[in-house]
Amino acid sequence: MVLDNKVFVKTPSNPQDWDIAFATLYKNMAALDYSAEIDKKNKAISEKHYKTADEDKQRDMIKPRFQWRTLVGSDLVREVTLKPMPMK
Repeated sequence: MVLDNKVFVKTPSNPQDWDIAFATLYKNMAALDYSAEIDKKNKAISEKHYKTADEDKQRDMIKPRFQWRTLVGSDLVREVTLKPMPMK
C-alpha cells in the first residue's frame, strides 16, 4: 500500500551524480512482498493505461522514456524517528 510519493531535487556535484530522486512511502516493509492479488490489480491498471495486456508491447511503449534519462541507482532506505532525550 503506497502512502505517499515525493520528488527530491538537488544540484549534482558531477556529471554522474543524481539531480532528481523519486521516493515512495509504503505502509511497512511487508507491503513490498509479492502478492498475487496485488500483481493482478497492477496488471489490470497497466492494461487499462497502455490499452493492451501484452507486457512486451507495454515495455516497448516505455523504452523511449529511458532515452532521455540515466538511471544512477536505486536504494531502499528506512526512516527513523528518534525519541527526545529526557531532560534532567
